[in-house]
Amino acid sequence: MTKKKISPREIIEKEEDPGVEHAYIKFPGKNIESIGESEKPRGVAFNTAKMRKLWENNSRRSYTEIHTHPYEELGVKDKAYLILPSSEDVELFLLDDTAKTAIIAQTDLKTGKLYGYFVLRKTKNTPKSGYSQVNKHSLVNMLKDFFQGRNIKYKPELKKDLTSLRYSHMGIEKSLSNFAEKYHLHYRFVPEKDYKFYIPPQSVHKKGLEEKISAAFALIGLGGAIVFLSSNLTGNVVGNLNRASSNWIGVIFLLISVVSGFYWLKKRF
Repeated sequence: MTKKKISPREIIEKEEDPGVEHAYIKFPGKNIESIGESEKPRGVAFNTAKMRKLWENNSRRSYTEIHTHPYEELGVKDKAYLILPSSEDVELFLLDDTAKTAIIAQTDLKTGKLYGYFVLRKTKNTPKSGYSQVNKHSLVNMLKDFFQGRNIKYKPELKKDLTSLRYSHMGIEKSLSNFAEKYHLHYRFVPEKDYKFYIPPQSVHKKGLEEKISAAFALIGLGGAIVFLSSNLTGNVVGNLNRASSNWIGVIFLLISVVSGFYWLKKRF
């Protein structure tokens, strides 16, 4: 007997505890199935044994991974925070070759109301990892390599890219676009009716302000170093300072310039 089709929204919003993350799996043409365990406010584990059984019952087809991210109400009418996956979410998704799509459902922390989805989908050019959560032998190797820090396919580069994704000077949307292009991924934001996604200004501009301040200090320090150290070359002494004092002040300005410049480069790249 064919199961009655139930929308993902109905299933997600009926969860008894909206304050914790929930995980699901979906096969083409089927309802989503709960696969979560050890559910917490900021994390949920996938029950791989249940995933494997469902995978085998669905002709070993590729599937969609879904999990929720509960948030407190934003307080901005008809808007919801921009949903982004965590580094672990993306890394595990890219490591699982059998998963075709990953979806994060943003929900209200108290009511469970669904605000919308972030959808991340692989393409035929997305690099393979050689692992799968539903292949028992592959899963053991994947977890062993993952938790021991050995990720042959992606190495530390993926973690660096994921860090850049969250803290790039370019802003969230631009850095997300660059990340997706590099790993041959498609993504989109799907807000529920009457909602649109909202990027809190601080998440975009805070880093930019830090960069501007560090760049300003680097330039001021360089200018001061040139002024005070140039006395060695020209023989002129600044104000009433003797040559030794002028040299010390010049060195201090130079250090300020170097430290600020290093901080600016680190934040930018």
